Amino acid sequence: MPRVRLSGKVAIVTGGGRGIGRAIALRFAAEGAVLGLGATGAQPLADTVAQIQERGGRARSWVTDVADETAVRDFVAGAVAEFGGLDILVNNAGIAGPTAPIVTLERAEWIARWRST
Repeated sequence: MPRVRLSGKVAIVTGGGRGIGRAIALRFAAEGAVLGLGATGAQPLADTVAQIQERGGRARSWVTDVADETAVRDFVAGAVAEFGGLDILVNNAGIAGPTAPIVTLERAEWIARWRST
């Protein structure tokens, strides 16, 4: 089957350096998407980009901490500038740690909980 379902689409994936994020990125690339990958680890990101490129895909990574609004803005702006737009966003980055219903948390408390894990 040809790589057409996501041909011409630009996707960014947070947490794209390993695990589920890497699997999503590899699948999207196999379907023809161009990928912008963000995560906190430079080497896992580089490994994912290399896997995509080895298979004929196009990808670039940005070291990004999703708890840092400026870093996220820079990541998205960089991907848009690099690839000419954005069609798909996968908010995959996550952590294990304290949990609570999101509607009960103030932003500052969420960040504090995230950073304490």
